[in-house]
Amino acid sequence: MKKIIVFGDLPIASKVCEEILGYSDLVLSGIVLGNKTKIKNNDPWNILPLKEYAKIKNIPILNFETIIESKQQYYIGISARFSRIIPNGVINSFKSGIINFHGGLLHEYGGLYSTCHAILEGSKYGGGTIHYINEGIDTGEIIKRCEVEISENEMGHHKLFLFSCYI
Repeated sequence: MKKIIVFGDLPIASKVCEEILGYSDLVLSGIVLGNKTKIKNNDPWNILPLKEYAKIKNIPILNFETIIESKQQYYIGISARFSRIIPNGVINSFKSGIINFHGGLLHEYGGLYSTCHAILEGSKYGGGTIHYINEGIDTGEIIKRCEVEISENEMGHHKLFLFSCYI
């Protein structure tokens, strides 16, 4: 059985857990919560934020210290909108590493608001990246990038909207 831990807060992380629970050869060993105190978003799924979902499904809620102290070797970690830096001691507890779903193109647009930065800088492409987590912020090895071309017309409308938000 492959032991998996999910890192996150928002319903997208709950959706990842739901998918994992559907496989007979995977074990959801636990979840690690970020530090979001107000969970409000527009995820398209009718599913609870991760903390509430885990309590209902009896999924253990772990923290960095319990993972390191357990000295277990987990198969893989999945970070879905996780809001904390994962220390090396935790990363090293995973045989296949920890993967992250990043809402922008790496390594050009790491960190928060990467889509906004791409638009403000006039990038011709937007998209998302799946990558391994390392000790840096959005600097790990890229697994897959999905690029979407942004037309000049779209770019103008997006920039105008973003600039109006900053005013």
